[in-house]
Amino acid sequence: MAEAHAKRTRPAALDVRVSTLALPTIGKINSLAVGIDCTVFVATVSALYILLSAGFVSLHAGSRVKTGYQDGNGPDACFHSHVASQ
Repeated sequence: MAEAHAKRTRPAALDVRVSTLALPTIGKINSLAVGIDCTVFVATVSALYILLSAGFVSLHAGSRVKTGYQDGNGPDACFHSHVASQ
């Protein structure tokens, strides 16, 4: 007969790495997303950047300073994301 209080096995630990990301040249970061190919996307109030190797960033769409609402490619696109202050 099985023991009433059988031990449960623990699930395998996740293999994760945590590090600090400092990108002072792009301003306040609103969000991060990681693509299926491990590409890291960084969003600010007005732009979308791609994090490149060695900590370099590339402006993918929008502008570092210009906000607005406009469809377009690359720097022709305009964003304005309202983020509640904490």
